[in-house]
Parts: sequence; structure tokens; C-alpha cells
Amino acid sequence: MLKVVASGLFASTMLLGAASAVQAADIAPPARDWTGFYIGVGGGGLLMSGDLKAGGSFEEYYENQDYRLDPIVDGNDVTEVLLEEYLYDVIGGFDQSADIGKGGIFGTVELGADYQMDSFVFGIVGNFDLASLKASNSAAGGFSGTQGYTQAYDDADGCYGDPDLDGYECVDIASGGAGAETEVKMENSWGIGLRGGFLATESTLIYGLGGFTQAKFSAETKGGFGFEETYFSGGADGKASTDEWLNGWFLGAGMEQLLTDNVSLKLEYRYANYETLEWSDSSSDSFEYDNGVDFRERGSSSGRIGGEFDPVIHAIRATIAYRF
Repeated sequence: MLKVVASGLFASTMLLGAASAVQAADIAPPARDWTGFYIGVGGGGLLMSGDLKAGGSFEEYYENQDYRLDPIVDGNDVTEVLLEEYLYDVIGGFDQSADIGKGGIFGTVELGADYQMDSFVFGIVGNFDLASLKASNSAAGGFSGTQGYTQAYDDADGCYGDPDLDGYECVDIASGGAGAETEVKMENSWGIGLRGGFLATESTLIYGLGGFTQAKFSAETKGGFGFEETYFSGGADGKASTDEWLNGWFLGAGMEQLLTDNVSLKLEYRYANYETLEWSDSSSDSFEYDNGVDFRERGSSSGRIGGEFDPVIHAIRATIAYRF
């Protein structure tokens, strides 16, 4: 941020110095009426910042059974004898919260019109800015719950202190982790607003402005978890994204200096605040298999990811305008 602001201030100082040099050479801009239309081009530095919140939860369930079919001696029915059963249900998740920011440069095209009343000037101004900023943040997560057991071995104490699991062996999750990464991007923007100010001299306008703005933002969160335990390894992942134009408002202040009768230099600071960017997605999958003889298995996985970002933009702008 300091580099962006410093670059903007340096550019502003150089441009003002150039304007002073013109005046110092006795090429004083003529007094004129500020009423009229103008078109300008320029650029500057900006900073995107905001409060990022994202989160996700994932679950993976798996169960298999080995069994045999024993016919009843005095009939045609078949009795199923369970030989071994294995099951796990693992839940993982993450929470992401951070203030993120990214600085950069932009170019702008501007159109406007002013009307002068004595020493006051009022007008309307519109601009279209070209920019591309990207900020990212990563976060680690963990397991919000784990459970696993198998009937392959006899454990008289049961599993997890559950008497219904007598004869089962607990299966510990040996290792694993969860995490996510979120990326937020700002692209082009436009704004339209009103400005008003007073003439400090016949060729120097000090003004404030405010109005409506829109900017294109996109965001994506990728997250998931993985684990290993005694017999199996597994995991689940997912992502959520969005890409949209957000409404907002801006306020600012600046100074415009006439360099000649038709050319002016405008230096300006703007603060813009946009509505919340939101994104979310969920997914699920399941399967089931039974060979009808001695083995069956089933499982499912699911995930939910979402996030939000409250963008704020600070910009230092320099524009050269031609006044008609």
C-alpha cells in the first residue's frame, strides 16, 4: 500500500511541479469561464482491501461387510452370518477470516461538464477505469469429528465407550488435515457523480465529489481435507466461486489546475465502498455395491464451501483534460 500511495504522491508532485514551471516561465494561463465540457485521460494507483470470511465442512462415510450365507438345514431359507464389518465417518472443516489487500495501478478515461457561478464551480463527471488486482489468503483447518471402528478383532471394552460397539476395535485416524485458499480479484470499474468547489485563483479549482460506482469482482475458495488411518485413506474437497458486478458509492476531493486555456491537470483522491461479494456451493456423492454372496460396501462424501468479501477501494488519480 505504501508503495502505491508513494508512487501516486510522487506523480502528483511531479505534475504540480510541471504546472508551477509553466507559471514560473510567465506563461500564465488566461482567466476564463470554467463552464463547458471536457474529456480526459490519466491513471494512478489504487488499493483494494476488505474483510474476508470463508468456511467449509466436509464428510466422508464408508462401510463394508464380509459375510457368508448359511442355508438352514430344515428349509430353503438362507441365513446371513456377518464375519467382519468395517466403518468410518470422518468430518473435517475450516474457517477463514482475514483482512486482505492488494495495491496496483490503473488507467482511466473521463468525461465531464462544469458550470461556473461567480467563484464556485459545479459539475457532473463520469469515468471508466481499467485495472486488474488479485489478493489471496490461505488457511489451515482440522477435524471437527472422527469415528471409526472394525469388527475384525474382539475388544471386550467396546469402542469409544459405546456399549453397542462391544466386540469392535476402535480405529484411530493416524494423520490428516484440512485447509483452503481464497482468491479475490477486482477488474474494471466505472462511476458517475457530481462535484462542486471553489476557485482558489482564477485557474485553480478546489473541489469535492461523490456518486455511484460499479466494479467487477470475482472470488474463488478451494478447500478440502484428507486423512489416513489403520486400513484406509480418504478425503473430500470442493470449491465455490462467483463473478459479478457490485454496486457501490464513492467520495473524494481534488484540485484542478488550468495549464493553458484548454488544458488542465486534475489530481484527486477517491474512496469507494461496495456491497458484499458472496459465493457458496455444495456437493454430494454416494455409492453402494453388493455382490450377493459375501461382500457389500457403501459410502458417501459431501462438502459445502462459502465465503464473503466486503471490498473497499482507495485511489489516487491524475488526469489531463482537454476543455471545450
